[in-house]
Amino acid sequence: MSGYSWLRFDRQTLHLADLYDARLARSSFTNTSAIFLNAGFANLEGANFEDANLEAANLEGAKLTGAKLTGAYLTEAKLTGAYLTGANLTYAHLTRAHLTRAHLTRANLTGAYLTSANLTGAYLKDANLKDAYLDGADLTRAKGLPPHLSRKTRANQ
Repeated sequence: MSGYSWLRFDRQTLHLADLYDARLARSSFTNTSAIFLNAGFANLEGANFEDANLEAANLEGAKLTGAKLTGAYLTEAKLTGAYLTGANLTYAHLTRAHLTRAHLTRANLTGAYLTSANLTGAYLKDANLKDAYLDGADLTRAKGLPPHLSRKTRANQ
């Protein structure tokens, strides 16, 4: 699937769906359940995943710049090298998510659950981590961390 934008997948079940390298910018997946979704390297810029269930999804290298992931369930999701610049991840559930080298510049992670998440080498410049839960998160070599955060901590501003 390629070359489409503004599609609506709201309230659908897309378990095991293969959207690898798809072009779905500004599409909507609100309240969609897409467990084990494969959307690696997909263009999902500005897409809406509000309250979506994306547990164990493969979003490696996906372009999610400006995406809305408020309240989304991304537990154990693979977001290695994903572009989440300016994305809204407020209250997103990213427990045990793989965010190695993820681009989270200017991302809003207010109240996000990043417990035991792997953020090794992630880019966090100007990211909002207010009240984010980082218990057990690996922040080794993360770039742009606010000065008050240690490498393994819980953000409570």
